Amino acid sequence: MRPDWRAACSATCLVLAVVLVPLSVTGWWLRSTLTETDDFVATVAPLAEEPAVRSAVADLLTERIMEGLDGVDPLPRAAEALEARGVPPELARVLSLLAEPLRERLDERVSRAAHSLVASEAFADSWASANEVAHTELVAVLEDDSDLVELGADQTVSVPVSTLLETLRARLVEGGVPGADRIEVADASFAIGSVEQLEKAQTGYDVLRRWGLLLPWACAGLLLAGVALARDRRRAVIRFAGGSLAVLLLLVLGLSVGREQVLGGLPPGASAAGEAVLEVVAARLRTVARLGIVVMALVVGTALVTGSGTRARRLRSAVADTWRRCWAAVTGHSLSGWIGVGVAASALLAVLVLPDPGPLLLAVLVVVGGVGATVARAAPWSR
Repeated sequence: MRPDWRAACSATCLVLAVVLVPLSVTGWWLRSTLTETDDFVATVAPLAEEPAVRSAVADLLTERIMEGLDGVDPLPRAAEALEARGVPPELARVLSLLAEPLRERLDERVSRAAHSLVASEAFADSWASANEVAHTELVAVLEDDSDLVELGADQTVSVPVSTLLETLRARLVEGGVPGADRIEVADASFAIGSVEQLEKAQTGYDVLRRWGLLLPWACAGLLLAGVALARDRRRAVIRFAGGSLAVLLLLVLGLSVGREQVLGGLPPGASAAGEAVLEVVAARLRTVARLGIVVMALVVGTALVTGSGTRARRLRSAVADTWRRCWAAVTGHSLSGWIGVGVAASALLAVLVLPDPGPLLLAVLVVVGGVGATVARAAPWSR
């Protein structure tokens, strides 16, 4: 039997096109979100208005200021001042009993000042500047350019907010907080990625950055060549769309798994604002992947229903029969098949709609959808 080189070439082109689908989507996301500083800063800029981010930054600033006040310890100075004014030493020592209430009042006052600061217009400007620094660190690690930045001892890519810390200290000094003028402003930042994990992505980042613009065109060219060479072009489209649907589902699942790994690699107690940055950066990629899933599902459905082949006619007949069977199912026949269809459809809808279901929930949804499809397939009316 002579080999069918035309079919082999068509299949090869379609397989390569399917492989390039997630790479094209990821490459576009890298170039539109991560590669350029302005794009990255614009992507995370709306987070400055998010209450959760503001609260996380305010809590971080409060923690750093209180650590500085612990080093200053204003109570001994107050006791010395009272003794200098002639107050008996025994009475001055009573101040030590006020240490805990005083700390609570100071913590409350610093916290109010910090929340007021992050609610001001100055926070948006500082947030943009901080993310410019974070992006520089991020790109330096991904491009393996260790001379570009100096990372901290914890080897993480971080968003620094030390400028806000200095501003807060100045406000506390103006407000007359004891010891605020002697606070040494330390580093204040929250991690958004570990160097060790980001180094694993260096090769992929370099390839996608260099060839990201060409990948969509290569994918389209391979698809056209595969369909043109195929003897059954409708079937070729179905195979491409079905394969793309599968790899895009894997991409969505991989995003959830990768997010958990990145967060797991951050230092203990990393700010929730760091999680918010990671989430908003990956949101565009997840949205495009889900849009691709919807489009490919529609292409598969349309290609299956249309056409003059026996299977297409049978499918159209089955769709028409569905309407006639609905009444019988509702008026007394077994509803297990319809329940299975509903469960499978609901599981697929959840995968597409949920912001970030996580790897465990995604796995559960896949299993539930499979069970629902199996039940629907086993129903008497589906045979």
